[in-house]
Amino acid sequence: MRICILGNASSIHIVQWCNELASHGFDIHLVTKHPVSKEISPIVKTYQYSFPGVIGYFLMIPCARKLVRSIKPDIVHAHYASGYGTTARFLGFKPWILSVWGSDVFTFPNKTALHSMLVKSNLRSASAVASTSIVMAKEVLRVCPEVDNLKVTPFGVDCELFSKQEMAEDDKNIFVVGTVKSMNKSYGIDVLIRAFAYAKFNLGLENARLLLVGSGESSDLKALAGSLGVEDDVCFVGGVLHSEVPNYLAKLDIYLALSRNESFGVSILEASACGVPVIATRVGGLPEVVVDGETGFLVDPENYVSAAIKIVELFSNHELRDLMGRNGRLYVDKNFSWQACVNSMSSLYHEVASNE
Repeated sequence: MRICILGNASSIHIVQWCNELASHGFDIHLVTKHPVSKEISPIVKTYQYSFPGVIGYFLMIPCARKLVRSIKPDIVHAHYASGYGTTARFLGFKPWILSVWGSDVFTFPNKTALHSMLVKSNLRSASAVASTSIVMAKEVLRVCPEVDNLKVTPFGVDCELFSKQEMAEDDKNIFVVGTVKSMNKSYGIDVLIRAFAYAKFNLGLENARLLLVGSGESSDLKALAGSLGVEDDVCFVGGVLHSEVPNYLAKLDIYLALSRNESFGVSILEASACGVPVIATRVGGLPEVVVDGETGFLVDPENYVSAAIKIVELFSNHELRDLMGRNGRLYVDKNFSWQACVNSMSSLYHEVASNE
């Protein structure tokens, strides 16, 4: 089956969908206005139209329309309900699928009446709408109740790349907690730093380090760590290639995801696949990827004291950490392996193609 995907070729999520679908026998053509990631598989055909800014989604329509006519795909699949979803709608091609990502349905429609109308038009036009989480699917229906073909198609984890590794000797002597997320405010990195400091100075967390892996501006976060007296115990790594993430997860005793809002938690699943217990906030789609009390703990957002208490509980109980780590790996294998997720998307592709 030939699939023409419209999406941000710089995004690791687009890269992984394209790579996995191609490796499972789909003929994948990726159309983008963004730079193409070096991690994209050579078997994925890529077409880049370098039109800048928001207007670029409209300027690329004639080129993309001509290309689609040449490719003759079975399905056009656009990722993101605003930008690429708009491009796809104006191609005039059927069938097409629209995958929503998060802010495109949680935030974008609430900006103005025009933003809302744009997203609703795109959602109504699509032959089917795909969401990575149940909570986001509910938001799609709140934004546009007329959507009548809505499927949950979770994002997958490479369970070969993300697997439990032996911790380096240097790391065995230090208790390491941390996260692999961008330094965006929505991901609650400041809350995480406060939880670490509280655990250290109020709850007896000893010989511990906080590892923060992710791109973005971190000067305010470094200042916060300094004001709380933990600057020497916090390591800001910066952004890394996705292929390098398992090496950092191998250093962690606990993975922390104290987000203020998040539509899905693929980074949590990657940590669980590596056998790392998780402490996450009870927001958005995170409760769908953490089994509270089994693969990790859920805490209320902004509550760094509750997070600190759970950090110390796991710090004090090696057997519980191991049990949650094993449970997490089994949970990912069963529900979020790429094979399972590609099967889910493949079913949607065949359903939509047969209905046209």
